[in-house]
Amino acid sequence: MKRFDSKGFTIVELLMAMAIFSFVMVIVVVAFTQLMRSYRQGVTSQKTQSLAREIIVDMTRIAHESNEIKTDTTGTTSHFCLGNVQYNYNSAANTLSQGNSADCTTPDASSEDLVGDGYQVLDFQAEPKSNASNTVQLGANISLTIATETDDLLTDTNACNPALAGSQFCSVTTINTAVGLRGE
Repeated sequence: MKRFDSKGFTIVELLMAMAIFSFVMVIVVVAFTQLMRSYRQGVTSQKTQSLAREIIVDMTRIAHESNEIKTDTTGTTSHFCLGNVQYNYNSAANTLSQGNSADCTTPDASSEDLVGDGYQVLDFQAEPKSNASNTVQLGANISLTIATETDDLLTDTNACNPALAGSQFCSVTTINTAVGLRGE
């Protein structure tokens, strides 16, 4: 009987090697996908925080240059004026815009949207602060809540619902600050 001297791999050995390689590749792809998902979620959160911070910093700068604060509400729109710079928060449309107004009651027709596409303002509150006798305006307490524009991922309390997250990401940021007016 003649014996064959094989120097290759058997089909069983090749199948086992391919199965192990495939298993390792599945683990690598899943890990990479999760890593990219976490990265995108972090970027979304960072952009939301950065946008809220930019708006608050701008309001603080304008407040330091102003000597008067006015507030007014017309329907679903709240007006907040620092000097003659007017902020208009529309709670029905979840928008915040900035324009100019001398009386703080009529929105500026050329108001500029501050949050842009992909984001919404869930809440904006500006409460003027005065001295004890209410004769001198000292500044205002400002609260701003911005979220990504994914209503289906938000709960009734304007928080992200992680159980509903799929390929989209939800990010909600709230910033509170107290601003002071320029001294007379």
